[in-house]
Amino acid sequence: MTKNSLSKLISVYLPAFTIVLFGEISLFWLPRDYYIGADCWSLMPPACNFHYKPNFILPALALTPALLLLLLWQWRRVEHFKAAAMVTAFSALLITTLPAIVGVPSLSSFTLMLIVSLFFPLAVAWSMGDYYRDNKAGIAFLVLTSVVVAFMLWALIRMGVAVVV
Repeated sequence: MTKNSLSKLISVYLPAFTIVLFGEISLFWLPRDYYIGADCWSLMPPACNFHYKPNFILPALALTPALLLLLLWQWRRVEHFKAAAMVTAFSALLITTLPAIVGVPSLSSFTLMLIVSLFFPLAVAWSMGDYYRDNKAGIAFLVLTSVVVAFMLWALIRMGVAVVV
């Protein structure tokens, strides 16, 4: 890898990954009331059942990095930003809606999430043309972005459901 291609790699992938990473980390400061519901049958002593009940706020905030990457793509016309935005948006929507459909974010939903987040970036890379077919670093970036987003959101939901009163 030449110095020129390394600087191009850093200048394209680092901003995209930073936007995704910090966008998803910011969700950890979101109050649990936005995505966790509780059914309490006794107040003294407290006895509650916590469940995942997504509000519109959680998916909207999870999609914010993808929207920023799309705006960056519109401004700079770099295909990596478009691909990263598609992968980030799909992972965010998958993780914020799948536990609501399947139920409690369990190991089966985590396994399904991992499988989809590994194969969807490959489909995006294949559909975007010859550049991604020959660019192994680009494919690795898309897979890493998808897995990181999916894992962070799954961990956020899982930690929220495991609340102890």
